[in-house]
Amino acid sequence: MGMYGWLRSLKEAAIEQLVADPSLYDRVFGNGSAEQVGGASGDLEIPGLGSVQISVPGRSEIPDFAKDLFKGGTLTNVQSHDPSPPPPPFDGSETCDLDQAWDVLGWTLSGGRKPDSVFNFIYGEGGRPVFPEEAEMPIHAFVNADVARIADAFVDVHEDVLRTRFDPEKMAAADVYPGVWDEDVEEIDLFVERFRELRRFVYRTADKGLGMVGAIE
Repeated sequence: MGMYGWLRSLKEAAIEQLVADPSLYDRVFGNGSAEQVGGASGDLEIPGLGSVQISVPGRSEIPDFAKDLFKGGTLTNVQSHDPSPPPPPFDGSETCDLDQAWDVLGWTLSGGRKPDSVFNFIYGEGGRPVFPEEAEMPIHAFVNADVARIADAFVDVHEDVLRTRFDPEKMAAADVYPGVWDEDVEEIDLFVERFRELRRFVYRTADKGLGMVGAIE
């Protein structure tokens, strides 16, 4: 399945609530229900078994394959849901998807494995732990002062330098995730676009006075 990285901007009041009660994250952003992220739901009445709820996030109706899971069942109470906006102070957040490029971004931005690099924020370093390190998905939080410091570091990063650091042989030797690299121009261009998206996200987050949380899962 692979490991994927992401960042989400948040108001500092939301970060304080998350640190105090980490279960809030799943309740606000992560449970994936049709009611929360938008989608369809319904009750499947199964003779002799009772009612089973079907929830299909991201679909406006229950697909046929879901209806056919139980032969002889009757689908009732079918509803379509618009996404529910997160409640204050969790509203107004923005997500930056690092996909599987999180490690190559950290490695190239830092110029290698450097324990004191400001860009190790990608790995959660320098942030406050929201979930414990041994959790399935440890989340780290950064207040706006942290984000502003990271944004300042991006000013000195130039795309041509990153392109020269995108060295498949060196990245393989350093065990940079996901470990399969090609010097194809298209792959390098995709990596640079990920860098641009990350830089824009950090700049916007800093300018808006927001903090951010992030994880690799």
